[in-house]
Amino acid sequence: MKLVNQLKELQDEGVITPDTALDISNYYQSKGDQSTSRLTVIYSVIGSVLIGLGLILLFAHNWDGMSKTARTFVATAPLIITQVFGGYFIYKKPNNLGGREGIGALNFISIGLSISLISQTYNIPGSLDSFFFTWILLAAPMLFLLRSSMVAFLLLSITTCYGIMDGDLKGQLTFIAGVGLVLTHFKSLIQKSPSSNYVNLASWIIPAALAIGLVMFEHRNDELLFLGYFWLFTLFTWIGNSKSWEEKSIARNGMKLIGPLGVLTMLSMISFDKIAEGLIKYKTDFGPEWLSLILIGIPLILVITLKKGLFNKLNKDALSMAIIPVTLVFFFSGSGVFTAIIINALILLIGVQKVLTGLKDNLLGQLNLGLLIITCLVSYRFFDHHMSFIARGMTFLLLGAGFLGSNLWIIKKRKNETK
Repeated sequence: MKLVNQLKELQDEGVITPDTALDISNYYQSKGDQSTSRLTVIYSVIGSVLIGLGLILLFAHNWDGMSKTARTFVATAPLIITQVFGGYFIYKKPNNLGGREGIGALNFISIGLSISLISQTYNIPGSLDSFFFTWILLAAPMLFLLRSSMVAFLLLSITTCYGIMDGDLKGQLTFIAGVGLVLTHFKSLIQKSPSSNYVNLASWIIPAALAIGLVMFEHRNDELLFLGYFWLFTLFTWIGNSKSWEEKSIARNGMKLIGPLGVLTMLSMISFDKIAEGLIKYKTDFGPEWLSLILIGIPLILVITLKKGLFNKLNKDALSMAIIPVTLVFFFSGSGVFTAIIINALILLIGVQKVLTGLKDNLLGQLNLGLLIITCLVSYRFFDHHMSFIARGMTFLLLGAGFLGSNLWIIKKRKNETK
């Protein structure tokens, strides 16, 4: 109401035209509608999850006093009700995002609840991993029927848990299939609504699930799994800096943080010669670790080769291109000491490059990141070699002075530019 009065006043004073006033009013009304819709979705999902948890607690409290018929009814009733409401939203209100997301989450929980209660009622034998597998098979179609991102997140979490528990080819293939379904869903969502909050949330959840799920490919060749993780984090780094993602903040683009942080963590680990020595002793016989490398390598190669603009932008970034020297020393280096020297030089190059970029472009974030990388590298070497307290103290004094001096220099430069 206050906005309407202000627009009317501005219109009466001749500051804006009637058409401009109408455009401003329509703009803020659409923003309000988007905010309301977003809150509706959030409340629908939270409400559905709370209802599901409440049902579980109520059934658990009264379960022992129920007959077998009553237990069967109680076990299937939530599933039937959510299926009916799901059909209603599919055919009658397909554009109601809040309804689809809420009923999708509740239906997903109801499927797992019904399976467990029916199994207990009729003493159907089975293990926890078979329970998860059945849950996955029954819940997967709901992802495409309801087009629900909450179902996608829940399905991804269940497939990740199942793959880790199973630890065999069946679990690995189920995880791969689950990730494929979830990626297909979000690919469609990105095309329709690239700024959706679900897309932003997926940039955190999907990389986290992939990083956790990669453990299931470990068999007896840990060294290859280490390289697989390095390739995976590099893939996140490249995608996070692609055209459709680079303008988003870190809060809305999890890959922009997870990728570089993972790469730096892996580099830090193999900067120690003892770890590097064990890393290069991989086995050539085929196993799950080789399969994971193939699955990660294919999209990584496609991103590098198909996105020419992205490659031209990142080929001068030492952190993004660290995959090349790391892969080369992994397969061709026979010395842990030589590998550690190369990796230490690479980390130093990354740090120096970030510092120079920060100084050149007046970017405090890049500058401090580079200085932090160099500081961490110096700290790592204290664990490798014996240094006197005086040498360590002088080193950190110099680094601290570098931090303060460079930051003050950039701040002073920014003030001069604004004058």
